[in-house]
Amino acid sequence: MDLHPKTETFSRGRGLLRIVAATGFAAWFGAAAAGTLDALLAVSRAATDGGVGQIVSAAWFGASFTAWLAVPVAVGIGVLTVVAPLDTGPDGVWGGLRALARAEGTQRARQGAAAWSSVLTLGVGFGAMFKLNHFFMTAFHHPTLAALTLAVATLVLLAVLAMVWLALRRALQPATNAAGVAGSALVPMGVVALVPLAVLVAVPILYAETWDALDLRLPLLLVLLVVAVWAALGIAGGRLPWGVGAAAWVVILAMMASPVAAFGDGPDDAPVVFALGEHSALSRFPLAALRGRFDTDADGYASRLGGGDCDDNNAGINPAADEIVDNGIDEDCDGADLSLADDPEPDPPQVAPAEKSPAEQGPALVRKKRNLIVIMGDTVRADVMGYAGYERPTTPNLDKLAARSVVFDNAYSVSSKTPTALAPILASRYPSEMPRSFFHFVHFPEENLFLAEVLRDEGYLTAASGCHWYFDRKYGYDQGFSRWKGYMVPGDEMEKIPTSAQATDTAIAFLESMESGALPDDGVDPRKEVAADTPWFLFVHYLDPHKHYIHHDGFEPFGKGGRDRYDGEVRFMDHHIGRLLAAAEKADPGLENTIVVFWSDHGESFGEHEEKFHGRDLYEIQLRVPWILHMPGFKPQRVKTRTSLIDLGPTLVDALGIEKPASFRGRSLFPVLGRGAEPPAVPIYAEMPPGPYNGEFRALIDGDKKLIHRLHANYFRYFDLKADAGEENDLYRSNKADGDKLKARYQQWRARHLAPVEATFKPKKR
Repeated sequence: MDLHPKTETFSRGRGLLRIVAATGFAAWFGAAAAGTLDALLAVSRAATDGGVGQIVSAAWFGASFTAWLAVPVAVGIGVLTVVAPLDTGPDGVWGGLRALARAEGTQRARQGAAAWSSVLTLGVGFGAMFKLNHFFMTAFHHPTLAALTLAVATLVLLAVLAMVWLALRRALQPATNAAGVAGSALVPMGVVALVPLAVLVAVPILYAETWDALDLRLPLLLVLLVVAVWAALGIAGGRLPWGVGAAAWVVILAMMASPVAAFGDGPDDAPVVFALGEHSALSRFPLAALRGRFDTDADGYASRLGGGDCDDNNAGINPAADEIVDNGIDEDCDGADLSLADDPEPDPPQVAPAEKSPAEQGPALVRKKRNLIVIMGDTVRADVMGYAGYERPTTPNLDKLAARSVVFDNAYSVSSKTPTALAPILASRYPSEMPRSFFHFVHFPEENLFLAEVLRDEGYLTAASGCHWYFDRKYGYDQGFSRWKGYMVPGDEMEKIPTSAQATDTAIAFLESMESGALPDDGVDPRKEVAADTPWFLFVHYLDPHKHYIHHDGFEPFGKGGRDRYDGEVRFMDHHIGRLLAAAEKADPGLENTIVVFWSDHGESFGEHEEKFHGRDLYEIQLRVPWILHMPGFKPQRVKTRTSLIDLGPTLVDALGIEKPASFRGRSLFPVLGRGAEPPAVPIYAEMPPGPYNGEFRALIDGDKKLIHRLHANYFRYFDLKADAGEENDLYRSNKADGDKLKARYQQWRARHLAPVEATFKPKKR
């Protein structure tokens, strides 16, 4: 019996033409099923504010973009049907399975031996390919060379596997013959079918956080697309009237052409562009590819398909371009040239300086060199702190510090992921202003000026303890530190191995060494013995709150869920920060001569705005962070004004009596905080520069009004944070007049206060 019999329809002379007709119907059916569902999910995830018309538009264009994927799938299955001796429709598959089940004797033994040898050979082949790939990437450290070597090795491996398959088939046939029904090909096929099920059970247990954050829409929608095309082709292949087939091709070709002809070029299309471009699983790939075909000036923005480029013959004109004020040219394609004439606040209010005389200033406003401890907790949300009202005892030690410090209740980072937040904060510059590489893990060259460099040049001993492989010296974070200790745990283990204890031990050793007037060993600074009263700067980075969230022995868990374990990680970090603070108190009772700062580089999402983890947008949950400032002589204070960590560096150097470097963007809050007053409110700016794995975002908060600009969709969102702290209600289209005013404020602020540079630094190989 033939394992894959042709049907009577496909054996006719006109079988090929019937398949051609049927593929149009199958492509339409698959695109309609998968594309429409994908588009509706994207609209719901984007939380767009449109009505029925927008939903219908999204569904149509979602299906139209998916048609670009559905057509090759339909044609591929159709060609397979004609070229290979099988019927790929549902009836054919079930017929093939029935044929396997009914096979007897020698034929069943041959089928079983062939199936078992295929399963075993493919298993060995996949394992060998994985090991070879890992070996070549490790050996060469060069992707192209590794890929070429792997390609040659693959050809050799395929020849070997073919011989192994033949040998196994001959060796296994006696066993499958003796096994009877158990030797049928259905058994190894069942084993293969069970493997994905076993993976689906094991992965959520072994990799809970990663699984929780996985967006499975893409693989599931691709499966839906293939199954829908396969089912439609199988059903229609032998029974579809020629007229219906011809009409199906007209419809599917019209769908494929409709985005190019009409999509995204009107002002009302912006929400659909944003939804499909940012939140769809299927449509965003054809959308990006088609959009690139219309980017004639290669500036990353197209004139069609919602690209927003108003002059595709000039690379300096696009939605991401910075306006040149009053030059008569609309560089950013918003419809008008930028003017500062109507800027409501040309210059931010400055913090009034304190009097020069220490006697007149009082003890709180004395500027002098003190010791400085800066503690950064990676990925700590603002609302997880006990002093912020959190119901769990996550931060008892930091709460004690906060009780005698200045606490910023509305502090903001400058970005939402470590590579674009940490270095800019330590340099008091916005991410796009810093010379840097175009890598996800950004390299920072020597021309950047960091806080540690300023203090070292003022005679400070400087030391740091970090907890991530990203703190390797080659990335540039060590600039200004005489002693730099990072824990080079392998990247795939970094977030599974707790490091707070080791980081604290190192920090305490550094503190004790510098307090006694010596630098720790193994550094680059030639000084060994210095005056005992030499001031010092210690920076400590704690990674543990970053995913993965693991359980720590000796610490009572809050629960098994992701947020429960995250809170446990914060508690674990706080415990070790308590050890560090105790050592600081021992060296300087009452911290009378030591400034202590705690802050975080960004927050963490647990499903807010359909996001998990961080670094994907500029919503409040990822931008708002804790900031505690213990300044000797300052009274405890809760600052309610929205403040940015861009002010951290200027405030510290001012308190230490050091002139603010010209490159520092922020303002010093030292004078006003020393008087127990609220800092003047200024616009808060944050951004996500473009990277290899993320698009470009910018945000401006002016008072309680917040604007988020997604550059590659040229899409604006506007929120009233006073009435809508969770940013659930986008007001930009329903209240466009106010949204446009805030948009103008954002453009004016950038024109006055920002000097962005391209990410062009090429790090040297080591």
